[in-house]
Amino acid sequence: MDFYMIVNQALKKPLPGIKAQMKMAPEFRTLSEEGSVRKKAAVSIIILPEPSFELILIKRTQYEGYHSGQISFPGGKKEKNDHSLLDTAIRETYEEIGIKLCGSDLLGILTPLQIPVSGFLVSPHVFKYNGSVNFKLDDHEVKYIIREPIVIFFDRNTIKHKTMTLMNTKINVPYYDIQGETIWGATAMILSEFIEILKRTSVYRKK
Repeated sequence: MDFYMIVNQALKKPLPGIKAQMKMAPEFRTLSEEGSVRKKAAVSIIILPEPSFELILIKRTQYEGYHSGQISFPGGKKEKNDHSLLDTAIRETYEEIGIKLCGSDLLGILTPLQIPVSGFLVSPHVFKYNGSVNFKLDDHEVKYIIREPIVIFFDRNTIKHKTMTLMNTKINVPYYDIQGETIWGATAMILSEFIEILKRTSVYRKK
């Protein structure tokens, strides 16, 4: 069976949800922080074609904001002209990295994740992509691209912990160590659910 079809079918089944996300949550993050939602956003989990089925992540530039300099998926807040969060994911991806997605590329949507510090509810959209990979980065928002095969996230050696200071409090933070970069917070939590879903498929069940 085609890999993209396998992922699509897996995403149609009940999702592992917050339980899987919390495996990579910072120490301070609790379920009790899930509250009212003020703003909506969407990100794109883009699966590049075989042989390696890579994921695309971006290193954000330094700016005045909560997610400055962090590793994330392409995406952003829903604008007035976006008819849906799917539109948001597609638009933001094109604006940030120059990759043109469309509705027919959508494989499914993961569990929305609230980000307490910024008040966003983020909807992770999973896409296949078979087009040419010619990135055109928005220099104001994206410093560079990170591409890694999905299988690397199954390697337990990529999951590490370190102490970070947030709001004058030292906390333990789990993260993915990829290419020397620290992938933590919401992005790590989204990845955690995505990998948990893939573990249920015939492709990755034994990894």
